[in-house]
Amino acid sequence: MKAKVKVALITGCFSIVTCVVGGILGRQYGSQEVWNEIGNTMTYVQGDNNQVIINDVDDFMNNYQKLNTQKEQLLDENMEYHQRIKEDEQTIEQLQKQYDDLMNNNNDEISNLNKAIDEFPLLEYKNMGLMINGNDINVQQEKNVAFIDGRIYFSKEIAENLLAENQSITMDNNVIYIGRVIAEKANLFDKWVVEKSGCNLEWSGKDSYGNNYSNAMDFEAYEGEVTYNLSEEYSMLRLKVAASERANTEDMILTIKADNNVVRTIELNKYTKPIYEEEIPINNCNLLTIKFNSPVYNYCIISDAFVYN
Repeated sequence: MKAKVKVALITGCFSIVTCVVGGILGRQYGSQEVWNEIGNTMTYVQGDNNQVIINDVDDFMNNYQKLNTQKEQLLDENMEYHQRIKEDEQTIEQLQKQYDDLMNNNNDEISNLNKAIDEFPLLEYKNMGLMINGNDINVQQEKNVAFIDGRIYFSKEIAENLLAENQSITMDNNVIYIGRVIAEKANLFDKWVVEKSGCNLEWSGKDSYGNNYSNAMDFEAYEGEVTYNLSEEYSMLRLKVAASERANTEDMILTIKADNNVVRTIELNKYTKPIYEEEIPINNCNLLTIKFNSPVYNYCIISDAFVYN
């Protein structure tokens, strides 16, 4: 009889506890979830001494709350990980864009470099000896000849051996001089014209051999002259003289005067090849005069006129 009363008492207490716990937890988590949790947690023990032992309700509640706390922490950590993953994906996307931009820029640079390489002149060096009229000339042969885009370039040593004995090569102000070095060179036609007659400045046309001229001077007369002011700044004159295509067979005479002193006389006619007059001494004159004469109305060209020192 006592055993039955103990079992009933324990069963009744268990029912009360279950109702209390179920009521408390049901409001927070839902009755079905609480019953599932309690069912998974409780232990039923049957013994010969007519005793039934269940887990302590306080321990159960504490463990349950700890589990839920851990669950919330895990959910928070999961959200944090998702946020980090999203940020990492954005960072990866930015890095990919930077990489793509860099590759595009590099492709442009590579393309420009390839274009520059294609446009770079073809260069080839050769080691060559030198013989002049059957005589072996001793020269430095290492890379003394260069082939650049179809052009041949010789070393200065080879070029100097090709000159006459009294000539040399001089480079100054982007000019290569063979023989005499011309300093302070100026175009005669740019100088101040004091007076002129029977001539045309800045003339263009052909000579009697069909050569074309531009920015030249043309005498068209029986006689004519032009005088330039040189301000005593130059010692030498050089020029080219030719008969115009309209010239006749009669002779023409050009007389060059430096301060009224004759320094050169040139004769030509229609059949005369163009004449290059060089190193005409004008002795730092103040006025330079070129005078033209012909027995008939005639035509004469002066071009490539320079004064220098």
